[in-house]
Amino acid sequence: MRRVLELALLLGLTLAAAPTWPAKPNAKAQADFKRGAALYRQGDYEKALEAFRASLEKERRPSTILNLAQCHRQLKRAKQALEHYQLYLAEFARQHPGEAIPHEDEVKEHITKLAAEVEPKEPPGPPTQGTLSVRSEPAGAELLLDGKPVGQAPYSGTVGPGRHRVSARLAGHAEASQEVEVVSGQSAEVTVRLAPAAAPAPPAAAVSPAAPERSSAAIPAAAPARSSRPLHARAGIRKNRITGPRFARTPLTRKKRVR
Repeated sequence: MRRVLELALLLGLTLAAAPTWPAKPNAKAQADFKRGAALYRQGDYEKALEAFRASLEKERRPSTILNLAQCHRQLKRAKQALEHYQLYLAEFARQHPGEAIPHEDEVKEHITKLAAEVEPKEPPGPPTQGTLSVRSEPAGAELLLDGKPVGQAPYSGTVGPGRHRVSARLAGHAEASQEVEVVSGQSAEVTVRLAPAAAPAPPAAAVSPAAPERSSAAIPAAAPARSSRPLHARAGIRKNRITGPRFARTPLTRKKRVR
């Protein structure tokens, strides 16, 4: 019974029915067990584990296996602790068939918790979405993401990775667009600035056909046509051969030859 109390004190579990101990226990195994129990109380679980292993090699007792499981659990070794808790239940049932297993409920509770820890879990895959936040200046513009309306600015939502086109529309302003790159698992911010729309030009006045302009420069008189007649004919001058001054013709008398 003392050994049962020692085991219960070591494990911090509720007492169960006392197991059947061998009539002549192995003294060395019992010494290693006591040494392991003392080290466990001191919080030196690694050395306690070594002492319990030494005891188990000398004498295979279910209580020693249970203490090995406790040491592994304190050392955060879930897989080894789970294996020893399961081995404790099997070994006690083999050595003491038909008897109630001490601390069975508490051991099974540990088994359930440790199995959930040990069960392989699929590593989380890489994030497939990013976060996009959009503002507009002025605020309140109607937003389109890749051509689809998403509401008014400011806007925040998850989008797929890659390049996206953000467009903004606001009355009295010209539509503006901007591209933004979104990375998986990261956040991206963009501000779309809208410029005031240009005032429409006034309608053009009707223009009548322009009258031909008069030149203020003096128009030179037309040059007189040149006649093909000779100058003396144009001036009424008869063409006469100039032979010199005219004199009256007097008959010439012959001079008498003087002899």
